[in-house]
Amino acid sequence: MLCPNCNFKVSLHPYSMLNFSFRFTTVNLSHENGWHSFTSLLVVAVVLFTKDVINCEQCHCNEVVYLQARQKALIPCQSDQFQQVSWFTKQDYDGSKSPFIYFNSAENFTAGYKTAEYEIELNGSLIIKNVTLSSHRRFVAVFTFPGGTPSCKSEPIAVVIVPPVPAYAVVIGHVNQQYVQMDVERQGTLYCSMTGVHPNVNLTLVEADAFQSGTISLQLTDMTSSQNEDGTFDVSITATYRAVLSLQSSVVQCKVTGEISRYFPAVTAVKLKYPQAQPVIIGHPVYMEANRTGQLHCFKNNVSPERNLVWQVFDEVFTDRITFQSVTTRSTNKDGTVNISLASSYNVMDESIDRVTVQCILSGSGADSYEPKATVRLLFPNGNSDGCFRQPEAKIIKAVLAVLINFSCSIVVLLIGVLFMVKRTNDALQAMRLEMGNTRQGQSSTDGSREGIQDEVSL
Repeated sequence: MLCPNCNFKVSLHPYSMLNFSFRFTTVNLSHENGWHSFTSLLVVAVVLFTKDVINCEQCHCNEVVYLQARQKALIPCQSDQFQQVSWFTKQDYDGSKSPFIYFNSAENFTAGYKTAEYEIELNGSLIIKNVTLSSHRRFVAVFTFPGGTPSCKSEPIAVVIVPPVPAYAVVIGHVNQQYVQMDVERQGTLYCSMTGVHPNVNLTLVEADAFQSGTISLQLTDMTSSQNEDGTFDVSITATYRAVLSLQSSVVQCKVTGEISRYFPAVTAVKLKYPQAQPVIIGHPVYMEANRTGQLHCFKNNVSPERNLVWQVFDEVFTDRITFQSVTTRSTNKDGTVNISLASSYNVMDESIDRVTVQCILSGSGADSYEPKATVRLLFPNGNSDGCFRQPEAKIIKAVLAVLINFSCSIVVLLIGVLFMVKRTNDALQAMRLEMGNTRQGQSSTDGSREGIQDEVSL
């Protein structure tokens, strides 16, 4: 409204929730370009708000609604017995602009009931026909009611979900692999990323096996996020890891974390395979018959420069009875790791010791009780015997070998006896056949003589 004799101006659009009351005596009213002009006003107009817009208590609206991109979606927001519902963007509402769609129950489904992009359900909820990134915004739904009930509004937030490409986190260097196997050291750095995702998400790296928790230590060190021209985000994280148990491998997962994670359920699994989990003692089995003085050689490749190899006596009671004199050699690899070789001479000073267990272990920065170890048990001869060993293990092995040898000899003797019996049986059968042949031949000669005598008598 424009008052030429006053200094105020009020503009209204057809969907305004404000009622104005004016007190005047003589008015000449004309319509010019959509404005109402008072040519004469005797009493100063007083603008009174007869209906206030308040936050809806009788409305049932979701505060946050998650929408899948390129899909038809619903923003639930409904109320009973309303006269009109008008939907705005938050920006347009704050700027006192018209709604982009409205529905008035008294107008029998007005033209605002449906547009090319939106529809309104009979309960007041908004339908987005094709969700795009522009749908990611705060909306305002304003309900008006008959009979003087105050108008109310609700401001639901639409969050558009755009899955990344590919649809899961990627371990850098292993594109398009949701299950990754990597040959790595027992400590190092992992990188994980998502590209083309919306909204901006938080990634995390966690241990996968809940039944073996604590086998690996993970520490997030960096997270970056950048927005692309199309409104999506590229997200990446960096984490350091360290294996704290002497296992051959660990499995970690890279995934979205937080409340929104249910809309990004895909998880990328990373199996970390550790090379040569323990040092190697050259040329020695787990059990070894040895002299009380001798040589031991241990090595470990591709370890951190601050680490070292040392010998440790497993049986603490024998620690001060065995001495080591060691020489360590190191060589540096291109990746900054080192190869360590430990050559040592040992001396067992107590003649009563018949066995001892020694271990080659990694020491230095970051070492703990879970470090992998190479172990060998040295079995020493009994000084009061002729070279026999007192070890129960050795006696058991010798007893088993004796039983096997005796059993083998018995089998051989049995086979020889069987062969001898078979040969004697064959010889007896051949003799019987020969005797039977001679007997038949004698009978034939006797029969021939009898026939000759009978011929002579007949003549």
